[in-house]
Amino acid sequence: MTTTGFGTADYVLWAPFTWIILLIVMLTGASAGSTSGGIKMIRIVITIKACFYEFKRILHPQAIVPVRYNNLLVSESILNKVLGFLFLYLIVALAGSLILAATGMNFEESIGGMVSCLGGVGPGLGSVGPYGNYAAISDSSKWILSVAMLAGRLELFTFFLIFTPTFWKK
Repeated sequence: MTTTGFGTADYVLWAPFTWIILLIVMLTGASAGSTSGGIKMIRIVITIKACFYEFKRILHPQAIVPVRYNNLLVSESILNKVLGFLFLYLIVALAGSLILAATGMNFEESIGGMVSCLGGVGPGLGSVGPYGNYAAISDSSKWILSVAMLAGRLELFTFFLIFTPTFWKK
């Protein structure tokens, strides 16, 4: 989660269950304001609270149950942006993994590489793990992962905003 690419152990040799935990940590990222990639903890917390309060609203349809973070009310527009970002991040990670798999990377390498590059983490899974590198993958996979790194570092909304015509109008 430091995004330094530093590894002290070859976690690819560990049980596959630990890979899932590591992928979740890679997806989650660090705190808000950090240069680390990932979804960011504040978005995860707000999403979990929104889900929890939605269950409360289902159980008590007449109740007004606002989402709060640090005792501050989270507006509906902020909540929509957070949920939209989370959805977009997961869609980009899934689509990128499928595209990488189509270029010839195996399943674990494509998921690990995409999550790693999108989050700016460094090592992924398989041959792109902590004791491997990205040298053995195809050029097309390197280009896809490079775009994922750029998108993850700039944040997804900013990255996709660049491709809209409105952005380029004066």
